[in-house]
Amino acid sequence: MKRYNTARTDNEKASAARLRTWRNMRIGFIMLVFLLMFGVVVVRLFNLMLLNRDKLYSLAEKQHRVISTYITKRGNIFDTNGIDLAVSLEMDSIYACPYKVEDLQSEATLVSDVVSIDRDSLVRKLSSDKNFVWVKRRANPSIVSMLDEKDLDSIGYVKEDKRFYPHGNLAGAVIGFVGTDNRGLAGLEYEMDDYLRSTVSHYIAIKDASGHKLFEVDPSKAPALKNYDLTLTLDIYIQHIAERELARGVEKTGALGGCAVVMDPKTGEVLAMAGYPGYDPNRFLDSPQENWRNKAVSWNFEPGSTFKIFLAAGVLEYGVAAVDDVFDCEGGSFDVSTVKFTDHESGFGLLSVSDIITHSSNIGAVKLGLLMGSDRYYHTMSSFGFGDYTDITLPGEEKGMISDPSVWNEVDLAAASFGHGLSVTPLQLIAATAAIANGGELMKPYIVKEIGTGDESIFTAEPEVTRRVISEETANLVMEMMERVVREGTGTEAVVEGFRVAGKTGTAQIFDPATGTYSDTEYNSSFVGVIPADDPKLVILVVLEQPKTSIYGGDVAAPVFSAIAASTMYYLGEYPEYLYARGDTLTSPDGEGREPVVLP
Repeated sequence: MKRYNTARTDNEKASAARLRTWRNMRIGFIMLVFLLMFGVVVVRLFNLMLLNRDKLYSLAEKQHRVISTYITKRGNIFDTNGIDLAVSLEMDSIYACPYKVEDLQSEATLVSDVVSIDRDSLVRKLSSDKNFVWVKRRANPSIVSMLDEKDLDSIGYVKEDKRFYPHGNLAGAVIGFVGTDNRGLAGLEYEMDDYLRSTVSHYIAIKDASGHKLFEVDPSKAPALKNYDLTLTLDIYIQHIAERELARGVEKTGALGGCAVVMDPKTGEVLAMAGYPGYDPNRFLDSPQENWRNKAVSWNFEPGSTFKIFLAAGVLEYGVAAVDDVFDCEGGSFDVSTVKFTDHESGFGLLSVSDIITHSSNIGAVKLGLLMGSDRYYHTMSSFGFGDYTDITLPGEEKGMISDPSVWNEVDLAAASFGHGLSVTPLQLIAATAAIANGGELMKPYIVKEIGTGDESIFTAEPEVTRRVISEETANLVMEMMERVVREGTGTEAVVEGFRVAGKTGTAQIFDPATGTYSDTEYNSSFVGVIPADDPKLVILVVLEQPKTSIYGGDVAAPVFSAIAASTMYYLGEYPEYLYARGDTLTSPDGEGREPVVLP
């Protein structure tokens, strides 16, 4: 019988049990360690991904991402010769990245001291959650240099343009000006801001550990960031002539102000548009806001006797009367209903239609207007563009005021016949006169010639006929009447030696809304003329506001027309050859402008 050592077997069993227990303890310990380590990782991830996410993300951005700024340059404005009227000069603008600020209070104090800005305002900016805030736009170079020496990570600089108008006051009301944000606030700067404006773009670039940019876009290639230059129909030399002579006329006559416009009647191009007093767009805040207004498009005034040429055009076009038909001008006094109308002189007797225009008889005009009737006269005025916008590319254009003929009575019609009881703008008046000079076709006036860049043009203006207003035959007859006005009538002061000149004078009493009557002492005086009358190249309008030396347009406005016309024709190289021999040396009528010219 086999015997077993039971004691040894029990020992072995006990040893194996202890080994299993120890092994299980070690496994448990290891698992516990792993669980603890996993818990630490989970807690750390929770801390990184949730509790400190924004702070750590910001640190990562500082290390690997940089915000760059790109600003396009505001478009330039040129005259028709390509001469700068408005340009942009590059200056440094200071900006801050609030997320890069390490010590808010100290950095705000330092920057505000250097830049000389309000510290509390800067603190609010640097405390914002924005990535980019402006500190100082177009800063003085010395300020930029001092701040750059402080070497602050939160401060950056970007080139930004500052608007500059090289010719100061010249065409200031036409060009306008921009504000501190480089957005147009007046004139063409405002009207064409969508094309001219500079655009700010912020974009992100990725950099490596050494700070070198790895990936970056070129925002200048983005179509949305394009801006354009403007080329105008204005000629800087003609503009200078118009402004100079207008200023002389205003000062000589003691007028409150005035307006002068020069237009090409065959195209509708505005060659000059002057107002007095003007202002310098570089320092627009130094001038009263009234001076910012472009009188050529925003001044509503009663035209007075210049309107008689449109009455005559309607009379001839409708066949109401012929040029030589005679009317009794009643010795200068004529009653319509209960209102007495008078002439500016002692009075006229029998005058033909041509004589009525030549001598500017109010009574003659009243009789023509009454004969023509309200509907036909209103239609004539509307056809010439009065009472409606010209739609020229300038802000603030008024459309004048011509009431509906259905509400007119005989007195209203009589007053309108010589340019009272209605209002027009200088631009409307010169455009309508240009239609007569252009054989009866009304051209759409324009001042923006081209929009584009050096590489492309997105718009080029072309002369546009709005409509035919009167026949060519009627236009020629009215031009002959206007020539007589200058040759022997009320406009003899408009003569320009060597040229045939046509024109019409205007003297209009100013209506006083406070009293509901016309003033006996305050007048607007005007002259609108064409040169040369036989081949019109220029139409020029001069309006003086309340002149003191004389109330008559023939005395105060016609000489200004003559001076503008003479100098401009010389500038354009138009010389009346029959006055000179070959080899004669010609100089500008005023001693300025082009160099003396020797005729070949």
